[in-house]
Amino acid sequence: AMAGPRTATVTFPNNDSDESPFNFSIRGTGQAPPVISTGLLQAYLKGDTAAANDRFGDALAISDNTLVVGVPTDDGADNTIPNSGSVYVYELQGSNWIRQAHLTAPNAGADNFFGIAVDISGDTLVVGSPGEASALSGVSVTTPTDATSPNTGAAYVFGELSRCAAGWR
Repeated sequence: AMAGPRTATVTFPNNDSDESPFNFSIRGTGQAPPVISTGLLQAYLKGDTAAANDRFGDALAISDNTLVVGVPTDDGADNTIPNSGSVYVYELQGSNWIRQAHLTAPNAGADNFFGIAVDISGDTLVVGSPGEASALSGVSVTTPTDATSPNTGAAYVFGELSRCAAGWR
């Protein structure tokens, strides 16, 4: 809208048959809405194994200088496990986002959707995998090897032992 004088008329009906409706005329000077700046783009991130329908960025979490990006329909590094999912971990170093890790479930399976939900607090990363199919229950530090209970789901907790070449575990 252009700047300049504007007039609006507001009418309130009156329920009394012997009175006219209430009419108000409002006049003011309008102004064009401000242009919203999106700021300067700091980075454009994509997965190393980007493919159609991966849904990179479906889940995001950030803590301090660490960004976690969920890719729940990633088909694995060799595109052989449909919708197994993955998670990328980036760290802001100076003004650059550097990939620190590309995580997959140790028991990746088709339609696990690993990475559909992510959260990070300090050096602890949690990744949701609602399609995970292990019959294992409770808390475990071993990786289940069965796939006998479809869509039971799992949450994977990763901790960064130190900022070294070994990265996230």
